[in-house]
Amino acid sequence: MTSPPLTVPPDARSTDLRLAGAHLRLGQYAFARAELETLAVRGALDRDALGDLAEARWRTGDLLRAGEAAQAYLDAGGDRTSVLVIAAEAAMSDGRPADARQLADRVLERVDDLEVIFAGLPRSRVWRGAGGPDEDTEPGPPSTSAVTEAEETEAPSAPPRAAVPATGSANAHRLIAFAATALRDDRGRAAVELALVLRSEPSLAPAVLELLARNPDEAPSRAAAALEVVRGDAYRLIGRPREAEEAYARAVAILGDVNGTPR
Repeated sequence: MTSPPLTVPPDARSTDLRLAGAHLRLGQYAFARAELETLAVRGALDRDALGDLAEARWRTGDLLRAGEAAQAYLDAGGDRTSVLVIAAEAAMSDGRPADARQLADRVLERVDDLEVIFAGLPRSRVWRGAGGPDEDTEPGPPSTSAVTEAEETEAPSAPPRAAVPATGSANAHRLIAFAATALRDDRGRAAVELALVLRSEPSLAPAVLELLARNPDEAPSRAAAALEVVRGDAYRLIGRPREAEEAYARAVAILGDVNGTPR
């Protein structure tokens, strides 16, 4: 059994982890998520960074993946209030109202104003009566009493609000995992999968670049050219047009070499 990641002093953490955390706290959520997803691909997240990843995913609309990161953080011994909120929201979305209530009770023992954490994001019914709007409740006559356990048990019959973006992101992460394997055996397939990743989840562009850097091509081929196009697209998504043009030029050069080689 492996030991959970431990919290380390701030000055002992990597520069990348500290930078991603700073971007998160400055409200640059997409940027922070891109950095943290890249570090996750490298296996370079510590416990606090798992909490940051959960929050970055949540604030960019991916409750499903945020819940996964939040659970990993809590399993490792973390106790950040914002991550407890995320875990409660994920539990409600997953049809576990009893777990959600336990987590919400822990949060409400600490915070009086939930809006400080939610900052306009929708809330599930587990927070009803805690103050502030109940955005996720269904239309109907106002209720003056707390929601019963039976009412909450029926909640999963309605699709969760974050289902569409969460599913798209989950698919992107599955594709990048498949591509990591395909880069060893079928690089043409990997190029297609990585191109789909960039289209379905542009914030994963740094992770795609990291994966390509760790799996360089050994010989010119059409698959190698396709991967250079993917590399160029990823560079364009992160705002590095010069590197993108260089990657596209390499793709053209590789195709010239391949087409000039007898089959």
